[in-house]
Amino acid sequence: MSLKKIMVVAGCLAGLLLPAAAAIGVRQVAVGLERPLWAGTPRNIDGKLWVMEQAGRVWTFDLASGQRSAQPFLDIRGEVSRKGNEEGLLGLAFDPDFQLNGRYYVNFTDTETTSPMRCNPPVDGSR
Repeated sequence: MSLKKIMVVAGCLAGLLLPAAAAIGVRQVAVGLERPLWAGTPRNIDGKLWVMEQAGRVWTFDLASGQRSAQPFLDIRGEVSRKGNEEGLLGLAFDPDFQLNGRYYVNFTDTETTSPMRCNPPVDGSR
């Protein structure tokens, strides 16, 4: 049997023996948000979803119940500029050790129209 025929047979057998690919779908998990830009979760935290709004808030949602937290995880609306469509709270990243240190990073356009990056809580203890 030629190498080409062996590869075809092996490919067919692999297709029969390997599990089918996961189905792709869409499920609504949150409502009542103002221009949500990002949704995600820190490493090793299950059952919760963080959703970032362009206006400057980040909410957490319980994935089992769909309930939004009573208070935002972060609210910097007073510091965020929304003069243009490409402005606002633009990025959120969790420290790899977020579960231990609570540290996360945000990128936003402030009221002076600069784009500061901030670590919360600050590494040095200041704001």
